Amino acid sequence: IKPDLVDSAIIQSTICSARLVYDFFSLVTPMEQYDWICALGIIADMTYAQQESNKELVDTVFHKKNIVMKEDIFATSFAQAAYYIEYAKNVDTKNIQQAFDALYDAQEYTDIVRALMEYRVVEEEINYHVARFDEHCEKYGDLFLYEFEPQYSINSILTNIVSTKKHPDKTIIGVRFAGNRVTLSARRQDRKKDMGKLLHDSVYGLPDGNGGGHVPAAGASLLRQDYPEFKKRLLENHG
Repeated sequence: IKPDLVDSAIIQSTICSARLVYDFFSLVTPMEQYDWICALGIIADMTYAQQESNKELVDTVFHKKNIVMKEDIFATSFAQAAYYIEYAKNVDTKNIQQAFDALYDAQEYTDIVRALMEYRVVEEEINYHVARFDEHCEKYGDLFLYEFEPQYSINSILTNIVSTKKHPDKTIIGVRFAGNRVTLSARRQDRKKDMGKLLHDSVYGLPDGNGGGHVPAAGASLLRQDYPEFKKRLLENHG
């Protein structure tokens, strides 16, 4: 279900699937007991501040559960549960089932963190690269390119953190090298440049390459041997 097929005025990047599912099933059955799960999805998909209704739902959950709200919602204890689900997935896609089971069995958000605490190593690696990003990234005007070879697939989380907390008015692109492939994650919080179009146009025509997404967030994947050509296109397309 694509939100813009329901209403063409909807901006897809402001809608998360957790909220879409929650609202869909609310039409046929009471869903209030699952509002905290929906709130986790809203925070994880970075749509808390994108829709007033999303903000209201999350704020209601915080009030019901007496969770301390902070200026940075990602720094709250509640957001940690969403992060740990992502950490498990980023160690290995095989752990998606474990992350799902932790969520399914949880009675409270704190149960998720306890069930997935072994993945704290991912958080440590993320913090390491966030700290060194500014010094080690390549800067081309307002495009910041960070090439690295992390142990875990932390590209998306890294670019989310850097773009929201450090450089919301810059194009932030994380470039992860893993074996014979390269994966990229692009973010631009002020939406002044279209990340989906940028990555799609830069990867277009490269063998076994693909890319695209929304205006503020997008991803791409390609063969490592084609990265020099991709990078050349990327800088030209970004301007």
